[in-house]
Amino acid sequence: MRDASFLLSPKTLIKLHFTVSQIAVLSAISPTSVYQQKSRMKKRIQTLEPELFTDGETLDEWLNEW
Repeated sequence: MRDASFLLSPKTLIKLHFTVSQIAVLSAISPTSVYQQKSRMKKRIQTLEPELFTDGETLDEWLNEW
């Protein structure tokens, strides 16, 4: 898996349900950067679909349903 990790972006790893720590290690970035990426992704989704995440749903929960 480590050899193939360069092919997977942090966004892809998020969609594959990797933890923040796992994504940070595989991407050689800090966990804070992963949190930031997830936050930006959620904001972009909300601009397209404002009714999403109104019940406190997380990005991970939404991706699991999607």
